[in-house]
Amino acid sequence: MPSTDTTPFKPADSLNTSVAKHIAGEIIVGKLAAGVRIQEQPLAATLNVSRGAVREALLLLERWHLVQIQPRRGAVVTRMTAFEVVGLYQVWTNLMQLLTRNLVSTASDADIAQFAAMLPQLEQSLANGNFEKFIQLRIEIYEQTCRAANNPFLSRLLGDIFPAAMRAGYLLAINGGLPWLLEVRQFFFDLLPLVQAHDADGAVRLLTRIYDRECALVVVELEKQRLKSLAE
Repeated sequence: MPSTDTTPFKPADSLNTSVAKHIAGEIIVGKLAAGVRIQEQPLAATLNVSRGAVREALLLLERWHLVQIQPRRGAVVTRMTAFEVVGLYQVWTNLMQLLTRNLVSTASDADIAQFAAMLPQLEQSLANGNFEKFIQLRIEIYEQTCRAANNPFLSRLLGDIFPAAMRAGYLLAINGGLPWLLEVRQFFFDLLPLVQAHDADGAVRLLTRIYDRECALVVVELEKQRLKSLAE
Protein backbone atom coordinates (compact mmCIF):
# COMPACT_ATOMS: atom_id res chain seq x y z
CA MET A 1 0.00 0.00 0.00
CA PRO A 2 1.18 3.53 -0.63
CA SER A 3 2.73 5.42 2.26
CA THR A 4 1.58 8.91 3.22
CA ASP A 5 4.95 10.01 4.58
CA THR A 6 7.40 12.09 2.58
CA THR A 7 10.65 10.41 3.59
CA PRO A 8 13.36 9.97 0.94
CA PHE A 9 12.65 7.31 -1.64
CA LYS A 10 14.03 3.86 -0.83
CA PRO A 11 13.43 0.86 -3.10
CA ALA A 12 11.71 -2.14 -1.48
CA ASP A 13 10.95 -5.60 -2.91
CA SER A 14 9.87 -4.67 -6.43
CA LEU A 15 11.44 -1.56 -7.91
CA ASN A 16 8.43 -0.72 -10.08
CA THR A 17 6.03 -1.11 -7.16
CA SER A 18 8.33 0.89 -4.88
CA VAL A 19 8.40 3.75 -7.38
CA ALA A 20 4.61 3.58 -7.70
CA LYS A 21 4.14 3.66 -3.92
CA HIS A 22 6.47 6.62 -3.61
CA ILE A 23 4.58 8.61 -6.27
CA ALA A 24 1.25 7.52 -4.77
CA GLY A 25 2.30 8.92 -1.42
CA GLU A 26 3.11 12.26 -3.06
CA ILE A 27 -0.33 12.32 -4.70
CA ILE A 28 -2.20 11.27 -1.57
CA VAL A 29 -0.72 14.05 0.57
CA GLY A 30 -1.18 16.61 -2.22
CA LYS A 31 2.47 17.23 -3.07
CA LEU A 32 1.57 16.21 -6.61
CA ALA A 33 -1.65 18.10 -7.25
CA ALA A 34 -4.51 17.16 -9.54
CA GLY A 35 -3.77 18.00 -13.17
CA VAL A 36 0.02 17.91 -12.73
CA ARG A 37 1.89 16.09 -15.48
CA ILE A 38 4.40 13.54 -14.22
CA GLN A 39 7.47 13.69 -16.45
CA GLU A 40 9.29 10.38 -16.68
CA GLN A 41 12.88 11.51 -17.25
CA PRO A 42 13.15 14.12 -14.44
CA LEU A 43 11.44 11.73 -12.02
CA ALA A 44 13.74 8.87 -12.99
CA ALA A 45 16.74 11.12 -12.37
CA THR A 46 15.38 12.28 -9.00
CA LEU A 47 14.75 8.73 -7.81
CA ASN A 48 17.91 7.36 -9.45
CA VAL A 49 16.01 4.67 -11.34
CA SER A 50 15.55 3.88 -15.01
CA ARG A 51 12.95 5.59 -17.12
CA GLY A 52 11.48 2.15 -17.77
CA ALA A 53 10.92 1.63 -14.05
CA VAL A 54 9.05 4.94 -13.87
CA ARG A 55 6.97 4.04 -16.93
CA GLU A 56 5.95 0.72 -15.36
CA ALA A 57 5.16 2.48 -12.10
CA LEU A 58 2.88 4.93 -13.91
CA LEU A 59 0.94 2.04 -15.43
CA LEU A 60 0.41 0.72 -11.91
CA LEU A 61 -0.66 4.16 -10.70
CA GLU A 62 -3.22 4.27 -13.50
CA ARG A 63 -4.60 0.96 -12.25
CA TRP A 64 -4.75 2.55 -8.80
CA HIS A 65 -6.83 5.44 -10.25
CA LEU A 66 -4.27 8.08 -9.27
CA VAL A 67 -3.04 9.04 -12.74
CA GLN A 68 -4.45 9.00 -16.23
CA ILE A 69 -2.10 8.29 -19.11
CA GLN A 70 -3.08 10.56 -21.97
CA PRO A 71 -1.90 10.50 -25.61
CA ARG A 72 0.97 12.97 -26.20
CA ARG A 73 0.71 14.27 -22.61
CA GLY A 74 1.83 11.25 -20.64
CA ALA A 75 0.69 10.64 -17.07
CA VAL A 76 -1.45 13.31 -15.41
CA VAL A 77 -2.59 13.22 -11.79
CA THR A 78 -6.34 12.57 -11.72
CA ARG A 79 -8.85 14.96 -10.20
CA MET A 80 -11.24 13.90 -7.46
CA THR A 81 -14.80 14.86 -8.25
CA ALA A 82 -17.95 14.28 -6.23
CA PHE A 83 -19.22 11.84 -8.86
CA GLU A 84 -16.02 9.80 -8.75
CA VAL A 85 -15.89 9.82 -4.94
CA VAL A 86 -19.44 8.49 -4.68
CA GLY A 87 -18.59 5.72 -7.14
CA LEU A 88 -15.35 4.96 -5.31
CA TYR A 89 -17.03 4.59 -1.93
CA GLN A 90 -19.83 2.51 -3.38
CA VAL A 91 -17.34 -0.11 -4.55
CA TRP A 92 -14.96 0.30 -1.60
CA THR A 93 -17.74 -0.10 0.98
CA ASN A 94 -19.13 -3.22 -0.64
CA LEU A 95 -15.70 -4.86 -0.79
CA MET A 96 -14.94 -3.85 2.79
CA GLN A 97 -18.26 -5.35 3.89
CA LEU A 98 -17.15 -8.67 2.46
CA LEU A 99 -13.70 -8.31 4.03
CA THR A 100 -15.30 -7.57 7.40
CA ARG A 101 -17.50 -10.65 7.21
CA ASN A 102 -14.43 -12.75 6.43
CA LEU A 103 -12.53 -11.15 9.30
CA VAL A 104 -15.28 -11.74 11.87
CA SER A 105 -15.65 -15.35 10.70
CA THR A 106 -11.96 -16.27 10.53
CA ALA A 107 -10.08 -13.99 12.94
CA SER A 108 -8.11 -15.90 15.55
CA ASP A 109 -7.68 -14.83 19.16
CA ALA A 110 -4.20 -13.65 18.21
CA ASP A 111 -5.62 -11.51 15.36
CA ILE A 112 -8.17 -9.94 17.69
CA ALA A 113 -5.53 -9.31 20.35
CA GLN A 114 -3.30 -7.61 17.78
CA PHE A 115 -6.18 -5.37 16.70
CA ALA A 116 -7.00 -4.54 20.34
CA ALA A 117 -3.36 -3.67 21.00
CA MET A 118 -3.42 -1.01 18.27
CA LEU A 119 -6.36 0.90 19.73
CA PRO A 120 -4.36 2.57 22.55
CA GLN A 121 -1.89 3.71 19.89
CA LEU A 122 -4.75 5.37 18.01
CA GLU A 123 -5.81 7.05 21.23
CA GLN A 124 -2.30 8.25 21.96
CA SER A 125 -1.76 9.64 18.46
CA LEU A 126 -4.85 11.83 18.84
CA ALA A 127 -3.87 12.88 22.35
CA ASN A 128 -0.52 14.01 20.95
CA GLY A 129 -2.14 15.77 17.99
CA ASN A 130 -0.20 13.50 15.65
CA PHE A 131 -2.74 13.16 12.83
CA GLU A 132 -0.20 11.65 10.43
CA LYS A 133 0.50 8.85 12.92
CA PHE A 134 -3.23 8.25 13.29
CA ILE A 135 -3.60 7.92 9.53
CA GLN A 136 -0.66 5.52 9.36
CA LEU A 137 -2.17 3.38 12.12
CA ARG A 138 -5.44 3.26 10.20
CA ILE A 139 -3.51 1.91 7.21
CA GLU A 140 -1.81 -0.68 9.42
CA ILE A 141 -5.18 -1.83 10.79
CA TYR A 142 -6.49 -2.18 7.25
CA GLU A 143 -3.45 -4.23 6.22
CA GLN A 144 -3.78 -6.41 9.31
CA THR A 145 -7.46 -6.95 8.49
CA CYS A 146 -6.56 -8.08 4.97
CA ARG A 147 -4.10 -10.61 6.35
CA ALA A 148 -6.52 -11.91 8.97
CA ALA A 149 -9.41 -12.20 6.49
CA ASN A 150 -7.14 -14.45 4.39
CA ASN A 151 -8.72 -13.94 0.97
CA PRO A 152 -5.98 -13.01 -1.53
CA PHE A 153 -8.46 -12.38 -4.35
CA LEU A 154 -10.41 -9.88 -2.27
CA SER A 155 -7.23 -8.29 -0.97
CA ARG A 156 -6.00 -7.81 -4.55
CA LEU A 157 -9.24 -6.09 -5.58
CA LEU A 158 -9.10 -3.84 -2.53
CA GLY A 159 -5.43 -3.13 -3.19
CA ASP A 160 -6.22 -1.53 -6.53
CA ILE A 161 -8.84 0.74 -4.96
CA PHE A 162 -7.09 1.44 -1.66
CA PRO A 163 -4.81 4.26 -2.90
CA ALA A 164 -7.79 6.26 -4.23
CA ALA A 165 -9.72 5.62 -1.02
CA MET A 166 -6.68 6.68 0.98
CA ARG A 167 -6.43 9.89 -1.04
CA ALA A 168 -10.04 10.76 -0.28
CA GLY A 169 -9.68 9.76 3.37
CA TYR A 170 -6.49 11.80 3.75
CA LEU A 171 -8.20 14.88 2.33
CA LEU A 172 -10.92 14.57 4.94
CA ALA A 173 -8.57 13.73 7.80
CA ILE A 174 -6.42 16.80 7.17
CA ASN A 175 -9.29 19.21 6.56
CA GLY A 176 -11.84 17.67 8.93
CA GLY A 177 -9.29 17.66 11.71
CA LEU A 178 -9.79 16.26 15.19
CA PRO A 179 -13.63 16.01 15.15
CA TRP A 180 -13.58 13.59 12.22
CA LEU A 181 -10.63 11.60 13.54
CA LEU A 182 -12.47 11.19 16.84
CA GLU A 183 -15.37 9.66 14.91
CA VAL A 184 -12.99 7.23 13.21
CA ARG A 185 -11.40 6.42 16.54
CA GLN A 186 -14.82 5.64 18.02
CA PHE A 187 -15.60 3.39 15.06
CA PHE A 188 -12.59 1.20 15.82
CA PHE A 189 -13.42 1.04 19.53
CA ASP A 190 -17.02 0.09 18.70
CA LEU A 191 -15.84 -2.50 16.19
CA LEU A 192 -13.67 -4.45 18.62
CA PRO A 193 -16.48 -5.98 20.76
CA LEU A 194 -18.40 -6.92 17.61
CA VAL A 195 -15.37 -8.79 16.27
CA GLN A 196 -14.84 -10.43 19.66
CA ALA A 197 -18.49 -11.55 19.66
CA HIS A 198 -18.22 -12.74 16.02
CA ASP A 199 -21.17 -10.45 15.20
CA ALA A 200 -20.65 -10.08 11.44
CA ASP A 201 -23.98 -8.32 10.80
CA GLY A 202 -23.32 -5.75 13.51
CA ALA A 203 -19.76 -5.15 12.28
CA VAL A 204 -20.95 -4.66 8.70
CA ARG A 205 -23.66 -2.21 9.78
CA LEU A 206 -21.11 -0.21 11.76
CA LEU A 207 -18.64 -0.17 8.88
CA THR A 208 -21.30 0.86 6.38
CA ARG A 209 -22.32 3.84 8.53
CA ILE A 210 -18.78 5.15 8.90
CA TYR A 211 -18.02 4.85 5.17
CA ASP A 212 -21.34 6.41 4.15
CA ARG A 213 -20.54 9.33 6.44
CA GLU A 214 -16.94 9.56 5.20
CA CYS A 215 -18.12 9.66 1.59
CA ALA A 216 -20.63 12.42 2.33
CA LEU A 217 -18.03 14.51 4.17
CA VAL A 218 -15.44 14.10 1.39
CA VAL A 219 -18.02 15.35 -1.12
CA VAL A 220 -18.68 18.37 1.10
CA GLU A 221 -14.95 19.06 1.38
CA LEU A 222 -14.49 18.86 -2.39
CA GLU A 223 -17.32 21.36 -2.85
CA LYS A 224 -15.67 23.73 -0.35
CA GLN A 225 -12.43 23.50 -2.30
CA ARG A 226 -14.23 24.10 -5.59
CA LEU A 227 -15.94 27.23 -4.27
CA LYS A 228 -12.68 28.47 -2.78
CA SER A 229 -10.94 27.99 -6.12
CA LEU A 230 -13.67 29.95 -7.91
CA ALA A 231 -13.41 32.78 -5.38
CA GLU A 232 -9.68 33.06 -5.95
